[in-house]
Amino acid sequence: MAEHSGSVQWRFPCAFQIVFILIVCCFMPFLPESPRYLAAVGKTEKATYALAALRGDHADSDYIATEMKEILLVIDMEREQVGSWSDCFKDHGVSGWQRVLIGFRYVSFSACQDS
Repeated sequence: MAEHSGSVQWRFPCAFQIVFILIVCCFMPFLPESPRYLAAVGKTEKATYALAALRGDHADSDYIATEMKEILLVIDMEREQVGSWSDCFKDHGVSGWQRVLIGFRYVSFSACQDS
């Protein structure tokens, strides 16, 4: 687009990205649900089969059973925990606001290095 002058130089690249969005939106209904989502809504058996298909293993293997137990454990822990976005900026002994600041610095530094 460097050879073209005028607003087409920036309009076409921005508009061309819509093509990929449309492709993703068209195929999204055909994507399977994630094992974690299925487990979270109580469909544990479907979650086990989805996880087995994802890992290329049998649903009754020890590896799949162990991973499903871990997924269910994490879901139970998340249900017990109560938090909000404001907790990211509160201290609570883990220096949350400092971690957020470091993350912003890293993102800003990475953006400067890319340009």
